[in-house]
Amino acid sequence: MSLPCRESDLDALLAGELSAEEAGRVGAHAAACDTCARTLEWLRVERGWMARRARRQPARRALETGAWEARLRPAPSRSWLKEWRGGMWAAAALVSCVTLGLLPMARPTARPEEPWGDGLVSMARVEMCTDPGIEAVARMEARVGACLLASPTQPPW
Repeated sequence: MSLPCRESDLDALLAGELSAEEAGRVGAHAAACDTCARTLEWLRVERGWMARRARRQPARRALETGAWEARLRPAPSRSWLKEWRGGMWAAAALVSCVTLGLLPMARPTARPEEPWGDGLVSMARVEMCTDPGIEAVARMEARVGACLLASPTQPPW
């Protein structure tokens, strides 16, 4: 009686997992059956390739779980002081800008050698402008160094 052709039996024979009696029986069948003989030869070649490949590849490091554990750990709680630290700097900058903006600015004063206010006349609402006279206008023009225009007798408003 012939054994059924099973590749798992041939694979177990090559791996040395069969008892002596089973190994003899599967080996005798493989010698008599051409299909099993070719399959057994193919399995030997395949095992050789796998063994060579395993020798060529560098050993892999064990799976490092430190990174995964770090990601799974809950994030450390942050205090409100650290959260608002950047906002506090912005608020301090804003307060200082507002304070500097509200302080009275130092106004430049006229230098005494430049008589800016000597030739200025205040525009007050009057019923009528009085003409100072040609000589007074000529003196003012000479003093200021410009040609003055005549003012109307009636104010425009």
